[in-house]
Amino acid sequence: LELGKAVLEKILNYRRMPDEHKNCKGLSCKSCTAIHLTKIVSAIREEKPITFVLPAFPGKSPNTEKVLGILPDYAEILSLQFLNDLCEQIKKLYSPGAKIILCSDGRVFS
Repeated sequence: LELGKAVLEKILNYRRMPDEHKNCKGLSCKSCTAIHLTKIVSAIREEKPITFVLPAFPGKSPNTEKVLGILPDYAEILSLQFLNDLCEQIKKLYSPGAKIILCSDGRVFS
């Protein structure tokens, strides 16, 4: 349980909260953490990587009229570097680490 809390605390350092939750105190707020902590602890017990799904990740539009080229732009590169760094931080705490599944709806709108 303590390892799960350490992992969740690492993630909570980067969250963005709506105004009604601005006074939330991280791990002490059960309504914000209970569902996540349960899933993290479950992965740890099974000695599997902790899996996250990031919905609506902005992907590169294939429409060449909307983009400057086919390569990722700097914002995309920074985003992916950040996510990789987060996984590396988690791996320092928990050796199986974490994996992030990106779900992009960009193709629908291109």
